Amino acid sequence: MSIYETGLLQSLVTHSYAATLSGPGGAERVAAAIRNGARCRADPLLGVDYFSMADQPLDSLRDTSGIVAGG
Repeated sequence: MSIYETGLLQSLVTHSYAATLSGPGGAERVAAAIRNGARCRADPLLGVDYFSMADQPLDSLRDTSGIVAGG
C-alpha cells in the first residue's frame, strides 16, 4: 500500500500519484476496493483468457464475475 501513498509506483499507462490514501476520500476508495474485491468470483490475474471473452458484453462479464459497475 505504501507504494500508492508515496507515488513510487510508476506506470507506462498512467501517472504516478502521491497521497492517494491520505488524500480526500482515500480511505473510502480503499474500503470500496476491498469490498469489491471480496465480491469478485474470479481472480483477474490467474487463469483468465481475456481474448476468449473480448466479444462478450461488459454487463454479462460483470454478472458472471461479480464485479460491481462503478464500484
